Amino acid sequence: MAVDLCLVLLPCWGITDIPLTLSALSSRLRGHGVPLKVFDFNVELYHLLSQERPWWDISRGLDLWEQESFIDRFWKENLPVIETLIDDALEPEPRWVGFSLFVSNRLLTERFARRLKEKAPSAKIVFGGPEVGAIEDLQGYADRHPFIDHLVVGEGEETLPALLRGQETRRIVANMDGVRDLDSLPLQDFSDYDFALYKDVYAFPTYSSRGCPNACIYCTERNFAGRFRIRSAERLFEDVQRQKTLRPDLNMFRLHESTSNGSVPQLERFCDLMAGASLGLRWAINGAIMRREMNDRICAKLARAGCRFINYGLETPSHKVLAAVGKRLSAGTNFDRVVRSTHDAGIEVALNVMFGLPGETEADFQEQLDFLRRNHRHISTIAPSLWFCYFPKGSEGARHPGKHGIDLEMGPLYWRSPHGTNDYLVRMERFVRYTDLMQELGVKSLFGFPALPNRRELAAAYCHELVRRGHLSAEEARGRLGEMRLLDMKPARGENMLRSLLRKIIYAVAPAAVHNAVSEIARARLLERRLNKLLKERGARQRYSDG
Repeated sequence: MAVDLCLVLLPCWGITDIPLTLSALSSRLRGHGVPLKVFDFNVELYHLLSQERPWWDISRGLDLWEQESFIDRFWKENLPVIETLIDDALEPEPRWVGFSLFVSNRLLTERFARRLKEKAPSAKIVFGGPEVGAIEDLQGYADRHPFIDHLVVGEGEETLPALLRGQETRRIVANMDGVRDLDSLPLQDFSDYDFALYKDVYAFPTYSSRGCPNACIYCTERNFAGRFRIRSAERLFEDVQRQKTLRPDLNMFRLHESTSNGSVPQLERFCDLMAGASLGLRWAINGAIMRREMNDRICAKLARAGCRFINYGLETPSHKVLAAVGKRLSAGTNFDRVVRSTHDAGIEVALNVMFGLPGETEADFQEQLDFLRRNHRHISTIAPSLWFCYFPKGSEGARHPGKHGIDLEMGPLYWRSPHGTNDYLVRMERFVRYTDLMQELGVKSLFGFPALPNRRELAAAYCHELVRRGHLSAEEARGRLGEMRLLDMKPARGENMLRSLLRKIIYAVAPAAVHNAVSEIARARLLERRLNKLLKERGARQRYSDG
């Protein structure tokens, strides 16, 4: 049966939960009466290509999906499987094919879409997602990719129906207002997905807001999500309750958004509804602001309502630095108190931290280390930024670097302060010192051990770039690396060999032990689609012969 639209997600993206962006968009489009199909080829390829699975692990696949050489190899070696997925997307004869674009899947998505267009020239291709909002010269990007018919900046719930109906004809469409009333959106529809394909089989994603009330200068979310909007506690609860009714075996949900506590009164109201319903659901907050309102009372309410995990975007405990980078809702917060209130309520505490934010001094960094020493017993996991501090295109820092003391002459990753007191190697050294302290104190890293296994190569690549641009001589570069004594520190040989062996065993055994049954499901689904296609073709030939 022909459909108007197919929605497609390609690697690399998370595989723990069903992708929230696709499920929210498909639910809205069906409400508009749009016949569609959804393909999460990201999770399917993870299971179908067992030899490639390590590259979905951020500690091993960091930045690889953004490298042409890696995508070249991945495409060539897996082309037969990729071609079958392209055929799957075209099997329902869609008039339109929409792709969700992220920085981590842009290169593969471009190749996939180009090949799909070659096989079905009449199908209209539309790109949307956060990465579209991060592209500065969209017209130039469109000109370089003629197979893309439309680029959508911002939310697609209203833009896509207008495109499908011919009410919108522009090639580049910006909708920065977004859906004003989030309660007007339909409850989520997960009927397109096989829960068994995801790591957390009994969990589902949801959301309480869109956008972010902060104005962090390193973030591009406002380019895509627009202004901050809240979903009412009642509507969120209705959604959660409905999913549990449809799937009684579900036992967990996660709030997937930048800021789940942007409105603490709404969060508190949601807790009251959850505590009074006894749904038997645990839940996690994946993005929360460190703010003074997260006190003992609120944390106790969260725990009674089933919340078991909160990930806070701390970045740094220096109020001076946070104010300079626009994290305004954290002003005046006692960060030690928030961590301890959350932990004492029985909720796991995770932190995001960054290194070398503009204006950060060695004294500020010492404050970061002291905070970890004081609070490590109350913290379960830390995600130390593997980019240290980075200013992507479209961020406030990239748009107005001089205003924020940022010299971007060497790019968004290799930026430095005007006086050279903060550069890539300074930030790397602080990262190493911080993660070494984490290891000493027994605090887990989100990315495993070691968190930065290729630090010598990264430092050498940066110094090579300095030499290439004429900022340093080769001798000066070697001296600079020599000064970075922490880069030469490594575990004792026995410990290093043991950890290396354990990692090899984990990567060799875990996919077979954990995912083989699921992989068989994925392969069976693929074979079933192949068989259905053959039967359909055979039936068509038979009807033609009978005629």
